[in-house]
Amino acid sequence: MVLSACGGGGGDTSATPTTQTYAVRTAVGNLRSSTHSWTTVGTGSDGKSYTIAYASSPLAAGVFALTGATTGRFQSTVNIKQGTTLVGNGSPIGYYNTTDYTGLGAAYDDGRCAQATSVTALPTAAKVGDLGASADVTIYAACSTGSGTSGFVQSTWSLEADGGVAFLCSNATVQNTSRVTQATEADCIEIDAAGAIGSPVRISLAYTGGITLVTKNY
Repeated sequence: MVLSACGGGGGDTSATPTTQTYAVRTAVGNLRSSTHSWTTVGTGSDGKSYTIAYASSPLAAGVFALTGATTGRFQSTVNIKQGTTLVGNGSPIGYYNTTDYTGLGAAYDDGRCAQATSVTALPTAAKVGDLGASADVTIYAACSTGSGTSGFVQSTWSLEADGGVAFLCSNATVQNTSRVTQATEADCIEIDAAGAIGSPVRISLAYTGGITLVTKNY
């Protein structure tokens, strides 16, 4: 559920007073429409070392199979390693509204598709401490109308501060078909007041009955 990637511009590394506003919607547009990559590392609650490598790049506009609408698109590649062992990977294609940059859905490597409903655009500006809903997401077993449901995701956003740096975070609660939480994830990336993307990235994962993990590149 990674939000996007880092790089491509220097963020504001000075203090982040609560009165400063940040162009969070512009930041999302920058994330979706440009090429980015990062690598984060951290130690899980199991005491093992993990590395998450992520890259994304924009694609030409295309048709989202679940709606038939032509939308903006980008493709991301994620590889998760425990030590040197690959434990997770994927290359989903994300679909989004090119006007307000809201996420509309995704197509996964395994043939599943996700569709966002109750979509709420981020505000044009926000302050540290602000947060809100992004979307309710239904995951379908296939990328065709009428296919069965395989899960849900509740998505929110928040603007947080860490060490004087403002982080725009995409937060996800992953649920099974009975709406029981299976995992949570928070993907946070530095932005400056104008919405430019900085370098620091933080990814937090927690699996129900499993490990918790925070990885960073700073």
